[in-house]
Amino acid sequence: MLNFIKGILIGIGKIIPGVSGSLIAISFGIYERVLNDLSKLHKLDKKEYKFLIEIGLGISTSIVLFSKLILFLLKNYYFYTIFLFLGLIIGGIIPIFNKMKKATSFKLIFIFIFPIFILYLFSISNIKFKLSLNYTNIFFIGILESLTMIIPGISGTAILMSLGIYEDLLLLLSSFQNIGLIALFIIGVGIGMIGLSKILAYFIEKKEYEFYYFIFSLTIISILIIISKTLYITYTFKMLLIGLLLFLLGYYISKKL
Repeated sequence: MLNFIKGILIGIGKIIPGVSGSLIAISFGIYERVLNDLSKLHKLDKKEYKFLIEIGLGISTSIVLFSKLILFLLKNYYFYTIFLFLGLIIGGIIPIFNKMKKATSFKLIFIFIFPIFILYLFSISNIKFKLSLNYTNIFFIGILESLTMIIPGISGTAILMSLGIYEDLLLLLSSFQNIGLIALFIIGVGIGMIGLSKILAYFIEKKEYEFYYFIFSLTIISILIIISKTLYITYTFKMLLIGLLLFLLGYYISKKL
């Protein structure tokens, strides 16, 4: 049941613009386990299959049941919603930082700085596209979504918004109006996640410190981008206080889970 709840929160994090579901998975201490399991699906025992199913069901349930709710909260209570998930993210990055402290070098510092520079350039660009959710595009959108789901710090929601399909995809997944499109999207996500998980599992095993510096870099830039979006909001002391309390709640939940 606990893994199902974690999956629900990861799925909600996946929906919120600027938040990465994989960062929430890191915060809950299950990212590496999920990655290793996905890369060795044919070798898993019943315990690990059960773990993956519970996480997967939680994520699927949250996307289907909470998509419209999250859209409502973001539209009407953006400041509060974002602060809650900032707490969830920050509560989980301390273990990553502790692992980073065990090794340092010029190469590792470069690995930390380079993604911040690239993602900053991407964040300030105003390049926008508009794709349609047809049978030609949906499979490749699923593969793209899988990359953003499994690479920490990259918000799939932000990328989907830049492609002009964020709300359309949420509506498709929450309404079940076209089962064929949904099935193709899920197949694309599954193929992308299994393929990429093998690559990332290799880096965790062979290039552990480089991997953690890279993850921490993506985490930091994601946090900065999320915070920067709240700076344009006119807020009162009451809003700030409630936001702080929600941040602490998110931090507490992350540490407990």
